[in-house]
Order: sequence, then structure tokens, then C-alpha cells
Amino acid sequence: MQVKIATPNTVTYNSATNSFEALVIIHTTSGDFRYPCSIEGSLVMPFSTAAFKLTQQAKQRHLAHDDLRARRVNPKAQAMPSGSTARFGDHMAWPRAA
Repeated sequence: MQVKIATPNTVTYNSATNSFEALVIIHTTSGDFRYPCSIEGSLVMPFSTAAFKLTQQAKQRHLAHDDLRARRVNPKAQAMPSGSTARFGDHMAWPRAA
């Protein structure tokens, strides 16, 4: 698991809630996971401290299998077997009338 370190360009400060916010990306063999993270802190908090806390929060959410995440599948890890006939949307078929 690799965590994309938050940079000053990717972290915002929300003065209404006195918190730092970022979308932290975790790279795994099964894909990339994006976690919206927010930590309380004053504007004078050192950026390195805020970035560390945001990445720790993302790691904790990832290990807890938090539902609040976006996932981009790694195409190499999720390749369909050859000869497969499954198509996009097959699992969303309308129920048949009785």
C-alpha cells in the first residue's frame, strides 16, 4: 500500500470549520482508493503536521474498509478471463413482470 502524500496544492483550509481537508489517494495492487479526509486544526498548524494527520486518517479508513471512498480499479489486476461473455450492465437487468 502506498499513500500519495498530501501537498500544499491538494490541501485546503476550511475556515468555517477550522479544519484542513484533502482527498488522499492510496495505491494498492487492486486499484487506487480516494478518501475525503478532514482534521481539525488552526491555520497556524505546521503543514507537515496537517499532512501527516490527513494521511493517517486515510490509512485508518482504508484498513477499516470504510464505505466513504472512491475506487478506481487497476485494469491489470481486474482483467476479465478470455472468453468471458459478461457485459457492462448485465447485473442491472430489470426484474421481469409476473
